Amino acid sequence: MKEVKVVKATLEDASCLTEVMKRTFDEEARRWLSKEKETIDFNIQPPGYTSVERMRYSIEKLQTYKVIVDGSIQGGVILTITRQTFGRVDRIFITPLLQGQGIGSKVMRFIEEEYKGIRIWELETSSRQKGNLQFYESHGYKRVFEADNECCYEKRVAAEETSNLNKLYEHLELQGAVVYGANLAKASISNSNLEQIHYTNCNMGQAEFQNINFTQASFADLNLARSKFEFVSLGGVHFNSTDLGEGGMSISFKKCDLREGTIEQSDLRDLKIVDSQLDGMTINGIRVDDLLTVYEERRNKENKHT
Repeated sequence: MKEVKVVKATLEDASCLTEVMKRTFDEEARRWLSKEKETIDFNIQPPGYTSVERMRYSIEKLQTYKVIVDGSIQGGVILTITRQTFGRVDRIFITPLLQGQGIGSKVMRFIEEEYKGIRIWELETSSRQKGNLQFYESHGYKRVFEADNECCYEKRVAAEETSNLNKLYEHLELQGAVVYGANLAKASISNSNLEQIHYTNCNMGQAEFQNINFTQASFADLNLARSKFEFVSLGGVHFNSTDLGEGGMSISFKKCDLREGTIEQSDLRDLKIVDSQLDGMTINGIRVDDLLTVYEERRNKENKHT
């Protein structure tokens, strides 16, 4: 019998976990999408599943565990735990060669034992993955939503009320409500419709936004000093009349895809661009690679004369 352990992942595990996840999800894609080559199914190949940086983020910010089988990492599970009341299984993966041997079931039992206070567990999977549907349903998950390519599951676990801070409000109809002077510090909001909600004159210091749809949202007159944006999709976003605030702290872009972007009428004094792909980038209509070529030619000439 194989020895299976589920242990909290560390940053040193990021590369190995990413490799196992890539191998697992690529095999799922080969199995379920081979006849639909143009189809994109993010439940089978989730965004960033090949990125070591994304895995490092999961290890640092979420609850990420490695599955060790006979001494080596052969799978993992990534959870989002909200105030020890609500839990989401973001990703669970076991290397293809070890699937069907009860390892996934041991992982599911582990996380429920580890987080006994969770009242509601939630997860999503592709409706194409018939084995996944049977697996989750065999562990007590109920299908609560189904679309053409996606199934959403929920599992409710009985739990005693321990604190008013963990009081759970469900299925409230507050559409169009006006809230004034409320103290919602340390509150958590999950699985809710906040479309067109309007926040004005609110203190949201140290707030966390994860797995949120901000499509066509408007952000104005905000203080975002020392905030951090990680793994954010910025397609079609516009930054207008924006500065660095009173402290003048610099902005850092690292490992970002900014192809075909535009920077206009901006103060870029002392801006540094290092180890970046500059093909096709222009400044005032002049190609940067042409400028660099002229610079290199001039420097070579100067070196010859010295």
